[in-house]
Amino acid sequence: MFVCLYPFHAIFGLALNGPSGLFTSGISLFFECSVVAGMLSNWLLLPGPLKSLFDSVLVKEGYHDLVLKGKLRRSLKLPWEIRMKQAIIANAKGIFLPLWIIKILIIFFLNFIPVLGPIFMVVIKGPKNGAVAHSAYFQMRGFNKKQRDTWIRRRKGAYIGFGITAGIFTSLPLLGILFNFSNCAGAALWAVEFERKRALVLSSTPESPTFQSQLKRVLGLDTQ
Repeated sequence: MFVCLYPFHAIFGLALNGPSGLFTSGISLFFECSVVAGMLSNWLLLPGPLKSLFDSVLVKEGYHDLVLKGKLRRSLKLPWEIRMKQAIIANAKGIFLPLWIIKILIIFFLNFIPVLGPIFMVVIKGPKNGAVAHSAYFQMRGFNKKQRDTWIRRRKGAYIGFGITAGIFTSLPLLGILFNFSNCAGAALWAVEFERKRALVLSSTPESPTFQSQLKRVLGLDTQ
């Protein structure tokens, strides 16, 4: 891709910037190729291996039952008409007010701005990336949308920080694909930490349901 497109970029770069355009157009094209490769890998190649890695980390830490619940939930599929109805209800605002199209276009074109573009994109997508990193964990726990939003809202700073940090690493040319796996492993270990805290609270508190409920609410663990 780089070899095929570089002559065209070089012509425009040479016309606009003179001899230095040969160098700047090469850098710009390199970033563009990295963005396209990253998008294709995220859509087509990585989802399956990343899910397997997330499950493997939790299994290694001893949470076999939690992983099994997640696999069972993934295997259960509702009839297509029910799934379509749920999708329409969940995305009604996006269907009738498609501002998401503008957002996608902005993010897409930001990717092609050398150096500064990826930085802006990482900051913009930070909150979403942090939440997406735990989508498998939320599925294992059986969270509905309300529970998931509550969980994320109570840990908003942590998820934003994780999303921005992970985005910085995955935006690195060539190495970004490899960092997808390290980010996934980190998210899985973070989920393990949540499970350990949850188990500690449930096992060390008195038997009173009221006391347990209040303590879990204070610790942010009351979302089952």
